Amino acid sequence: MSEIPEVSAEASAPRKSGTGLRMGILGLILLTVIGIAVWGLMSSSANAPKVDPQAATPTTILDGSGKTPWGVEYNSAPGKPVLALWEDFQCPFCSQLELANGVGIQALADAGKITLIWRPTVFLDGSPASQAGPNPNSSVRATMAWGCAIDAGKGAEFHTYLFAHQPAKEGTGWSDDQLTTYASDVGITGSALDTFKACYSSRKYESWVKNSYAAFESEGVAGTPAGFLNGTELTPDQIADPTVLAELVSKATN
Repeated sequence: MSEIPEVSAEASAPRKSGTGLRMGILGLILLTVIGIAVWGLMSSSANAPKVDPQAATPTTILDGSGKTPWGVEYNSAPGKPVLALWEDFQCPFCSQLELANGVGIQALADAGKITLIWRPTVFLDGSPASQAGPNPNSSVRATMAWGCAIDAGKGAEFHTYLFAHQPAKEGTGWSDDQLTTYASDVGITGSALDTFKACYSSRKYESWVKNSYAAFESEGVAGTPAGFLNGTELTPDQIADPTVLAELVSKATN
């Protein structure tokens, strides 16, 4: 297992979402706010993750030199607004956002209206719930598996599938067997599945995952989900509402 990343109080603070996104999960938000806030106070950024410039990266991964280092570029639309989304695969609010407008976000990218960049972080591996769960370091392992799925041409499918199959109880995480099975579930078969399994078992993309987490820390992102349109931060409710997000994209394009 990889080491649990150190998490600063700033990074551990949960991001509250607006009424539209939180109505069905108010109790979950309250529990998460209390738990993560306490954990954040006890955490320290003194041992923040270091960047490995030699890290192996999946295809479509941006390098460490741009404005969105180590992110996953879903598509490229030159001259169009850039939507960068910070996500942790164990984050319940990220799952809610994905269910609310994941399809709409990808549709904007597919239509060439935005460049969509997913920016993975793994700060929830250090949470009390994750530490006490049966599958520690699930954020790191899920993101490594995602990198392997990207190589197989199923990155978007695996991304959607992970959030759709996020355990109901936060901190439960995923086993290695589950993550491998998910690869098959999204259509990775034959020799590509063998390559996926070898990629995952070798922890090929662990350093890339930690590099992205280091960027999350260094940029002082307050929590997840966090979205930035041309560098301007949006609220989760704005991202989750298809009409509102489309309007913001249109304004940013003009």
